[in-house]
Amino acid sequence: MVIQDQTDSAFQSSVFTDDFIDYIKSVENPKFSAGPVHESAEGGNKTYGYGHKLTDTEKKFNNIYNIPLEEINEQNSNKILMIDLKKANDELVKNYGEQYINLDPRRKQMLIDFQYNMGSGGVELFKKFREALFTGDEKTMKKEYERGYYPSDLDRKNKTNFKKLKDRNARFFSEFFIGE
Repeated sequence: MVIQDQTDSAFQSSVFTDDFIDYIKSVENPKFSAGPVHESAEGGNKTYGYGHKLTDTEKKFNNIYNIPLEEINEQNSNKILMIDLKKANDELVKNYGEQYINLDPRRKQMLIDFQYNMGSGGVELFKKFREALFTGDEKTMKKEYERGYYPSDLDRKNKTNFKKLKDRNARFFSEFFIGE
């Protein structure tokens, strides 16, 4: 019932706008310049299309959402992106319920971006940002949105060599905070 409301066409048109989809594409694989498959900065399985990190199961069965890996092109990457964004939205509905559902489209887009980019539990890592977003505290949101990664498992374990995603962080700021 409530979840269905968050996946209907009215919701999708207000949140999954062309501008938002273009933003996601621009931060994940600008102009498809990395092609249909590329290495992931944080290591592990390869990334397909617009930021779809290949799972071990997808690797084993050689497909993403029943699309064979060798058929991943720009058109199929668009399909995969939309499925992934809807899944990110559904995960946010499941995890945050009414708190998420009652947000305006801009703040939903912010959380979808975090969920999509970092996967399950990624939003949880940014407690101050998340709390500020839910309460509408723009000042704290601006202070706490920046992301990065550890380039290896050893760095992640030791919390060393953290790399800020400067371009992505700058694009996030300009997409969601400039002119709001």
